[in-house]
Formats: sequence, C-alpha cells, structure tokens
Amino acid sequence: MQNPLQSHYPERVYKTGDLVRWNERGELIYLSRRDFQIKHMGYRIELGEIETALYSVDGLHDAVCFCDAMRDRIVCVYAGDLDTNALARALRTALPKYMLPNVYEKLDALPHNANGKLDRAALKERFLYAQS
Repeated sequence: MQNPLQSHYPERVYKTGDLVRWNERGELIYLSRRDFQIKHMGYRIELGEIETALYSVDGLHDAVCFCDAMRDRIVCVYAGDLDTNALARALRTALPKYMLPNVYEKLDALPHNANGKLDRAALKERFLYAQS
C-alpha cells in the first residue's frame, strides 16, 4: 500500500499484522499482533494452523488454541468426544513437534459470543489470567 505518512512520491509499505503505538519520543512501540501468530521454541507458528489440524480430528466439536507466553506454552481448549490422550496422539501425526500444544483442557462446551464465534477472550481469562 502507499505509505500514508508520505504522499509526495510513491512509496510502498507492507502491512505486517503488528499492533504498535507511538511513544512520547516519536518511536513505534510494539504491542502485539493482529493475527494469531506466535513465536514458540524459536519457531513462528500460526495458531490457526493448529486449529485446522484439530478440526480434522474425528469427534472434536470445538477447539481454540492460544499462547501462554508467561509459561512459554501453547494451550488447547476443546470440546468433543475424545479424551486428551487420544487428541494428543492424533495431533502428533498431523503436526510437527514444535507446533503441538503443551496443555489440553477439555470442556463440555466452549463459550460463544453474541455473534456465535468462539469467545477467545473468555477462555483466555479462564485459563491464563486466572492462574497468574
């Protein structure tokens, strides 16, 4: 896209998905990412790729993954007919080791927001921030 800060001549800039803010000295400060990309064990991982692999497992109804950066682990929260060991075994055949969740939490049902989407914020609150 055209650099929005430079309109006098063509200058291409790229959207990275990073969320930043300006500080009092005019420097950009990194806050987080807009997408679900994380860095884990030295690898860049799209959590959506893990979720895609999860949804390919028979007996799974809902699933979400998020990063617990404080403990350097990937958390998988799911609902379905599988026990945790069966789900972990199925994922080991579909994903490289560095992408495997470190923690699996099974619920009867995952919360959804008013739009019908999985309520990631509620799950993070329950499984990350409540444990701090």
